[in-house]
Amino acid sequence: MYNIKAMLEAVPVKRLAHTMGVRDTSLRLAKRHFPFLENDEVEAAAILHDITKYLTREEHLRLCEDWNITLNDDEKRSTRVLHQITGAESAKRSFGVSDAVFSAIRCHTTGKANMSPLELLLMFADYIEPNRHYEGCEEIRDYYEVLFAAGDSYSLEKAVIKALGMTINEVVERGEFMNPDIINARNSLILKTNANKERSLL
Repeated sequence: MYNIKAMLEAVPVKRLAHTMGVRDTSLRLAKRHFPFLENDEVEAAAILHDITKYLTREEHLRLCEDWNITLNDDEKRSTRVLHQITGAESAKRSFGVSDAVFSAIRCHTTGKANMSPLELLLMFADYIEPNRHYEGCEEIRDYYEVLFAAGDSYSLEKAVIKALGMTINEVVERGEFMNPDIINARNSLILKTNANKERSLL
């Protein structure tokens, strides 16, 4: 369906190792949790998620203006997440990606409430791919693998909750503006996993 070779050529060279790590991790997570997803959809989302990562703020804003993308106030304040907006639009314009792939790229940094399977796994793959070495990364990987090995049906969601919690703490410590989508994503996943607990008690 997609020209994967052309997609790989669009990835910034210094982002290629990370991108391939996200691709491999996304495919592994999809096989474990969402085998109904098409591999080419998973691969396209992973390969293209950071294609505009190294643009300057001015370049992001110029692209948004050229492409008639209206940014809300929260998006304008969150410089770090602009690449998910321009990246999704670039993927759509350059490679004709599906709405599902567009949406996964569009929220891979912040997440959002009620994430789809593809959105959820891309976000988590971006957190834990093997080339990541930030503080707490190994803890998140181990936490997920322990839950999965124990047969927890919400191992992925719970691991993303933990990862988002770390992100929130980091943003707070830096004294930066918090994009509310991050909080909405975490709250939504907490409600989802808590609802499962409540059903089990009935």
